[in-house]
Parts: sequence; C-alpha cells; structure tokens
Amino acid sequence: MTGVPVMRPGRRASPTAQQIVAVTAQLLGTRGIEHVSLDEIAVAAGVRKQTVLYWFGSRAALVDTVIDVTVDELVTEVIAALAGGPTDALAQVDTIVVTVFDAAVRRPHLLGVLRDLRHLPSDRSDAVTSRLRPLVDAAVDVLEQEMGQGRIRRGDPAVMVGLLYACIGGIAADPVARDVMTPGGGIAGLRRLRREVRAFVRAAVMNSAEGG
Repeated sequence: MTGVPVMRPGRRASPTAQQIVAVTAQLLGTRGIEHVSLDEIAVAAGVRKQTVLYWFGSRAALVDTVIDVTVDELVTEVIAALAGGPTDALAQVDTIVVTVFDAAVRRPHLLGVLRDLRHLPSDRSDAVTSRLRPLVDAAVDVLEQEMGQGRIRRGDPAVMVGLLYACIGGIAADPVARDVMTPGGGIAGLRRLRREVRAFVRAAVMNSAEGG
C-alpha cells in the first residue's frame, strides 16, 4: 500500500459504507486478510463491486479502514472498562481479561483481524502497533509498579502483557478451542471458561506470598 488511500468524504456516516466495513471485518477476521476478494466482499455486503470502490477507492484502503475500526473498537472498550474502575493491579488485569474475553466471544473477528496483521506491509503493521502502544504501555506501567511493591510476581512486564493477550485472545476468539473446552457449549459453558481464564491469569501474575 502506497500513498494516501482514496476514500469518499462522509464515508463514516454512510450506512452503506458502514455495512461494507462490518461485512469485510467479519470476512477478514475469519478467513484472513489475504484470502478475501473485493468480489466476495461485494456479494456478502449485497452491493456491487463498484459501490465498494466508490466509497473506499481500493481493496487496500478498505482493509486499512477495517483495521482502524477494529483497533478503535478494542481500545475503546478496554479504556471504557478501566475508566473509573479499580486501581488495584489484579483488579485491573481482571477487568481487561473480562473485557477482551467478552469482546472476542461476541465478535471473534476483532482479534482475528489483529492476528492477521503479519500479512500487511511492515509500515502498515507498524502504524497499527503504534496505535495500540499507549494501551500496552499503560498495562506495562501498572505491572511494573505492582512488581516494585511486591503485589505481583517479578518478571518482564512487556512479555507478561503479550502472554496474557495471547492466552485470552487465543482461547476466546477461537471457536474450536472454545468447543473443546466447553462440552455442550452455551452461555453456562462460556461463563465457566471465562471464570477459569480469569483464575489462570490471576495465578500467573500473583506473587506467591499474596496468594494465600
């Protein structure tokens, strides 16, 4: 992708454009960025291919938009959940676990799109990473402070954040993994799985002296 994507003014306010973005996010998140064509997107959205191009200019620009929307959704949900919430590190980690888990279960394409960023040019994936960086840095800062005060176990906070994300997202956004771990499925099964993930994460970060 080079240059500035060509996109129509008013795109965000257009129901048609919003529908195209939503459908594309579903397709990219479940099938992968490299495996969905404009023709397939148009058919799934119930519009002509030229309509997609009218609003977004190119497939690359549409993919960029979907990624931006996906990042914004996830970051907004996490920040909203943390705003005015507990200041205790374990409680904050638990809030993030619940927020990401629930988002991934309701809309698995969110994490599916983010997992597929490896197929983007490095400059684009770097741009997405920079948008996520403030959220990651905030999480790292909290862990560092709590490690310093002995409330959670010592380790590399950046690596810990990555492992926590992989654990939560890898389970919550993978329907096969969920089915294996929740025989019978249903809401009750998901609640049990979420409870176990929360307990696992808490045990992973807790200082053994605090575990009681």
